[in-house]
Amino acid sequence: MRILLSLVVMVTWALPQAEASVVYDTGFEPPDFVLGPLRGQDGWVGDPSVVGSVQDAVVESGTQAVVVVGNNNDLGRNFTVDPTEPIHVTFDWNLGDVTDPGGAWRVQFFAGGFLGGIQAFDSDSQLRIRGIGSDFGTGVIVPRNEWHEVELVLDLQAGTLTGFYDGVQVGPPQAFPPTSATTLNLSLRPAGQVPADESWLDDLNVENPEVLEPVPTMGEVARIVLLMAVVLSGAVLIRFRSA
Repeated sequence: MRILLSLVVMVTWALPQAEASVVYDTGFEPPDFVLGPLRGQDGWVGDPSVVGSVQDAVVESGTQAVVVVGNNNDLGRNFTVDPTEPIHVTFDWNLGDVTDPGGAWRVQFFAGGFLGGIQAFDSDSQLRIRGIGSDFGTGVIVPRNEWHEVELVLDLQAGTLTGFYDGVQVGPPQAFPPTSATTLNLSLRPAGQVPADESWLDDLNVENPEVLEPVPTMGEVARIVLLMAVVLSGAVLIRFRSA
């Protein structure tokens, strides 16, 4: 029995598994980031009119996070991705006080052209998912001055963007033209008259899951274990008769 159990453990351990390829993972912590402008740190670039700074006054975890204030320009970073696999972008988001009733705060994506993203307008604070020619109101009202988790899943070849808020899918996937681009740009873009809303971003993670090879089902695993048990019992019987 101990031998059979050991073999089961070995087979389970040896089964091919799906792994998540981490493209980028940061809490904007030192030593990779220092207090001050985000632009110029760790590959982040953008228009100087977008005030994006690493600060330590409002954080979700750790000691630092990013605050963004600006006017219709982009502050972003490029990532190399595999377009054949879904891309999961997760971050903690804190929408600040209203300073411009006509403003908005956006996270959006480009890969060979504009794909889509999320936004919340000052007028109603409703979370909206954007695609090409679509701006879906999710009905979720984003509270001010609270941290919430946002996840965006992009399927570049299918041309879809799906949004999740605190782990719950919000609305149907939004469409964009399928692309095989291998460079994804994530852009933080406040909109409206300066000063637009302050918003904070923390714990940014970009993953591009990759399946190494098909993973056997539980039924297939059970059949493997049963076959091993039959082989093992046969070997024991032959040994008994030989004795």
